[in-house]
Amino acid sequence: MKPTLEQEAVIKAFAECKMLKVNATAGSGKTHTLALLANANPAESLYVAFNKAIADEATTKFPSYVHCRTGHSLAYAKYGKELRHKLNRPRGGYVNVAGTSSEIAKYYNIQPIKCPSHIEGGKDVSETAIASLIRDTVRRYEQSGDMGILIKHVPAYEVMDIIKSREWLDKDSLMYTILTNAHRLWADRTNVHSNVLATHDTYFKLYQLSKPKIGFDIIYLDEAQDTSDVMLDIILNQTHAKICIVGDTYQSIYAWRNAVNAMEKIDCPTRYLTQSFRFGEAVAKVATDILQSEVKVRGYDQIQSSIGTVDKDKPYTMLFRTNSALLEHAIEFVIAGKSVSCEVDTRDFKKFLDSSLSLYKGDMGGVKHDSVVPYSSWEEMNNAAEDEAELRRMVKIVNTGKAGFYLSKIDSLKKKDNADVILTTAHKSKGREWDQVVMANDFPEADEDGTLPEQERNLMYVAATRAVKHLNPNKTYYELIKGDSNETE
Repeated sequence: MKPTLEQEAVIKAFAECKMLKVNATAGSGKTHTLALLANANPAESLYVAFNKAIADEATTKFPSYVHCRTGHSLAYAKYGKELRHKLNRPRGGYVNVAGTSSEIAKYYNIQPIKCPSHIEGGKDVSETAIASLIRDTVRRYEQSGDMGILIKHVPAYEVMDIIKSREWLDKDSLMYTILTNAHRLWADRTNVHSNVLATHDTYFKLYQLSKPKIGFDIIYLDEAQDTSDVMLDIILNQTHAKICIVGDTYQSIYAWRNAVNAMEKIDCPTRYLTQSFRFGEAVAKVATDILQSEVKVRGYDQIQSSIGTVDKDKPYTMLFRTNSALLEHAIEFVIAGKSVSCEVDTRDFKKFLDSSLSLYKGDMGGVKHDSVVPYSSWEEMNNAAEDEAELRRMVKIVNTGKAGFYLSKIDSLKKKDNADVILTTAHKSKGREWDQVVMANDFPEADEDGTLPEQERNLMYVAATRAVKHLNPNKTYYELIKGDSNETE
């Protein structure tokens, strides 16, 4: 294809500056543009991809002098190999490797914080809840660009959630316990002689801390809207190289994993790709409506797309905000006799539901899932569910007595070919496309002024732009445009 005017502007700008941002809307030919850029700049180059599948695919599209890698693969040769025996549980008999919250609590002898006896009805803070905060503190540090574990790495929201129902609790003492043991956990993860499990982020963090110099003249960072601070620190330290940072600022959807939006964090010359080649003008208009910004997504005039016209007698894909809503619909479809392909980790959901049911029954020994471990009572989890969609739907399943029915059906839900309906989440849909897409109604409601929080808006945008020909928006979209909702399932 002949380069568009926008693509030509990208090539011209990169020739004139050392660092360039390319902000590319959904379906706008980002990879093709990078290939054009690489062909115009024949030098030993590095393309950094979000995951291995993208890196492998990119290898077929770039010139041979462009090396397509993931950030973790760069780090593995130097630090991953020496920790590879710690990346999986040891074979044979059980060994406590401080991998789960309960194991961390036992390994480091974490003690529960007891409510003073003179306070009636007060709740203790369990050792597993404290261990969960310790683990998450290390995880946040591993994904940061910082040189050491700091108080800012402690999950503030989770700590405040514990404190607000325990006025007697000494916050400073809790923070000291978390930070002290987070340092111990990090030291053991990086010790090749310790049994404590390391993660892939562990050796990646060690690589960043070493301040490596990567021997490439040009670096292309893809999916920059969902990179990590540790990756960004590595890239920005390559002061010898020309750097092109590529992404879609509105497809930033992983802030909950501590991803950062480099498209907004870095100040340098910027060019835009707004012409989508995935869908027609009707879907483009929905995308523009959702963004509520100065950016106008442009549809491809050779594709006829339409809104509210999904034919449910033909295969279609339904995109959800939460796993629990997805599985709820999946079971309903199965009962109705439809063939469904369910793209969700049913084992994790089953563990989540089992733990929720155990908490409901007061069986604390059965509470194993990390999302349930922080709560010392069913009442506490109910209160927290008011602000968390996934918890709220799980609480509803248990409170309505449907948990047993779900557990009996869940093992039958598998990913399969040629299904009537593909069910997946908006997060997992990123980078994919289907002819027919239905947006489920489990996305948050718009505010009274017709707006959404940034991450929710971005996720809606990702979901809508997966459609090629036919899209059924959800009620949240119609709230955003103050219109009447079309029917969705």
